[in-house]
Amino acid sequence: MMEDNKDMIIKKGCMDLLYGGTRKKGYKTEALTKYEQQVFQGVLEAHISGIKDERRRLIVSRHLGINGFEKETRKVIGESLGISGSRVSQLERKGLLELLRSINPKWRAWVK
Repeated sequence: MMEDNKDMIIKKGCMDLLYGGTRKKGYKTEALTKYEQQVFQGVLEAHISGIKDERRRLIVSRHLGINGFEKETRKVIGESLGISGSRVSQLERKGLLELLRSINPKWRAWVK
């Protein structure tokens, strides 16, 4: 029972990561509760090493506020790395896809 609940939280968190900020029609996500956020943060921290590229891993960690980092905007991250905010967004997206693959290789079936 507990494992099913954790899987549901992971699926819900993955949907929120991918589509939470989108304006596209049909991609409505449900916000995570405080408890769900804590569980999902733990899962992300446990799997962050699944992002092979160091810069992508750093960007994802800083933007999501995991691995000891405070949450930062893409603009702030870009300024500190000497790249644009849009380039940070591109690298973050690639990193997130790697992260989701490390959580579950069949993650795409979750986020339809």
